[in-house]
Order: sequence, then C-alpha cells, then structure tokens
Amino acid sequence: MANDQKMNSRRFAIKYGFLILLVGLVIFFSIAAEGFAGPRSAVFIFQSVSITGILALGVTATLVVDGFDLSIGSVATSALMLSAYVMVVLEMSAFSAIIACLLMGAAVGFINGLLIVKARVPDLLATLGMMFIHIQDFRPQRDLKFILMECLFPYQLRN
Repeated sequence: MANDQKMNSRRFAIKYGFLILLVGLVIFFSIAAEGFAGPRSAVFIFQSVSITGILALGVTATLVVDGFDLSIGSVATSALMLSAYVMVVLEMSAFSAIIACLLMGAAVGFINGLLIVKARVPDLLATLGMMFIHIQDFRPQRDLKFILMECLFPYQLRN
C-alpha cells in the first residue's frame, strides 16, 4: 500500500511537477517584480518565444515521422542572416527578405529530403552535414577582412 502511494506520488510529480513549478514561479514573480504580470510583459514573452515555437513545430513534424533534424538551428540562423543581407546590403523590402528566406528554407528541406529518401542517407547524418555546410557558409573568410554581410572589423575603420 505504501509502495503504491509512493508510485502514485512519483507519477503525479513527473506528470504535473513542471506545471506546478511554472505556476509557482509566475505567482512569485508577479508578487516580487512590479509589472511582471502586466500586458507589456506578456507581449514581450510571446515575442521572445514565437520563433522558438515555430522551430519546435518543425522539429515535431520530423519527430512524428520518426526522424530528427539537426540542421534546424543553423538553417534558422542562415535565414536570419539572409534576411539582414537582403534588407541591408541589397536594400530590398522585408517582403523580399521573407520570400528569400522561405526559398532558402525550402531548398535546404528539399536537399535534405532527397538525401534521406532517395539516397537513403540516415536523417541524422544528412541534417548534420547540412548543418555544417550552413555553418561554413556564414563564417568570415580566411583573411578575416570580409564577412558575407559586408561588415568591417574595428581595425578596418581606422584606414
């Protein structure tokens, strides 16, 4: 009987422990920090986690079909840099940047899909390779004088 009660307590803690902790933290910070429970704070929190939530939906889709995508972080970072490049360097509209990012993401997904489905490369290996390709694409060049974003290093501003 005592063993069953321990097991039920453990199941309850595993199932609902995080939610109880979350509610406790929200109550604590609502009392301790002025403005925490306000609408501006809620908007800020939702803005902060919206990108992570969208990425989590993509990872969930790959997990549902018994796969895993390791390249999602590097592709998201590449999309961020591509959008900045399109808007700042090419001086195009935000709509153009969104289209460019969607096309880049679709191309990466298509290549990953071809590698996994047609070439029968394991999903972890294919997406890991794509991650390294993206990381390499957006690193500074060997002589550290040029970045894809056409930024200058502080020592170059003196010249």
